[in-house]
Amino acid sequence: MSGSWWAFLKRVFWGSKSERIGHASVVGLTASPTSEPSISDASTLDAMAHETSSLSDTEPRLTAVTSLSFYDDNLLDCCITQWKFGDWQSLVRVTKEQLEHHPEREKIAILVAAGHFQIGALIVAKEFTQTALAWGCSQRLISQILIAGVHNSLGRAAVLSHEPERALSHFKEAITLGVPKGEVTLFVQARAAEQIRQTNSG
Repeated sequence: MSGSWWAFLKRVFWGSKSERIGHASVVGLTASPTSEPSISDASTLDAMAHETSSLSDTEPRLTAVTSLSFYDDNLLDCCITQWKFGDWQSLVRVTKEQLEHHPEREKIAILVAAGHFQIGALIVAKEFTQTALAWGCSQRLISQILIAGVHNSLGRAAVLSHEPERALSHFKEAITLGVPKGEVTLFVQARAAEQIRQTNSG
């Protein structure tokens, strides 16, 4: 009888062998977060650590890329078109900061200088001219653009003097210095119309 009673107590307090194994399994599944990580958990943590390390390694590269300065690929073509039409107000909006990293910044700088000369901003015009020279612009191109500007100013003076033929002649000379011969006729008319509009509105 005592043996049966002892067996009953063992089952109540400790359970049978199979129950203890089952209990251990349950405890393992419901282990607290502070328990030691399993092999699979350790692998996951290692993977996360590696990923974090990889992100950290790429941070300097990302910073380097975002710190690069970019430029407008179409800026030179745009400025040439504005110069052909005599759209000085658009030209003078271009800043040195926009040109800093442009591969043909010296050409744009002298066109911007021409715009400033035409609106009477002589100090800024001289600064852009000096910048164009410092950036490697050829003296020939600088001379062509500046002489073209002189002809444009003479053309505007002729407009004010009501001498349309002389004005047109100067505008033609201004355009001839900067564009291929085949485009001269087309742009002379456009330049003359724009300069007459600016002169009359000024």
